[in-house]
Amino acid sequence: AIDNLRLGIGGATIALAGRITPALSLKIAVGNVTPALAKPWAPDLNAAGTVALNGDLRGTLAAPEGTLHLTGRGLKAMTGSIGSLPAADIDASATLARDAAQLDAHLTAGSAVRLALSGTAPLQSARPFALRLKGNADLAMLDPLLTANGRTARGQATLDLALGGTLAAPQATGTVRLANGSVQDFVQGTHITDLNGLIQADGAALRIAQLTGHAGSGKLSVPGTIGVLQP
Repeated sequence: AIDNLRLGIGGATIALAGRITPALSLKIAVGNVTPALAKPWAPDLNAAGTVALNGDLRGTLAAPEGTLHLTGRGLKAMTGSIGSLPAADIDASATLARDAAQLDAHLTAGSAVRLALSGTAPLQSARPFALRLKGNADLAMLDPLLTANGRTARGQATLDLALGGTLAAPQATGTVRLANGSVQDFVQGTHITDLNGLIQADGAALRIAQLTGHAGSGKLSVPGTIGVLQP
């Protein structure tokens, strides 16, 4: 049992109150955690942002119940080409019910990326999960990764995917749509415009149902499958 334990580590705070065993009845409040706290174990880590976690847990350690809420603000790497990507904000909640957690999470990165993840995830890796990932991304956000090599990408990607199976054998269904896309390589002198496509998730593979574009006066079409979740 813990009676109002409060720790300060740098600018971060950790507060615990309640009982851990044999019955679980614990309140957790963690605030203002920054990547700087990991420096002693990861000296090359150079990132920014803050993370907070609040929880109210019941049941037992083997079968916990209750709620957890995680927030992340201004999360980003500060080195390399990915350091120019927009900072991300995360809001995630989990409702625990013995052997599973009901998840509701949202991620935004500036105005370029908005993703939402919801559904049920098991607390044991061998059990099945059922999650839904929806959102959209502006491919212009990849400029910091591409322009150094003389490339650009434009367009809007829209995701609507159902994720299931187990961690050992994941499965996916749903669609990824690309609209008003273009890819340009200034070094090679190639410029593909009017990229539009529909990619369908089919179990362990992605099927390109449609992907077309224009290069000058020519037209290209790419069909096929990609076994992203296969050996």
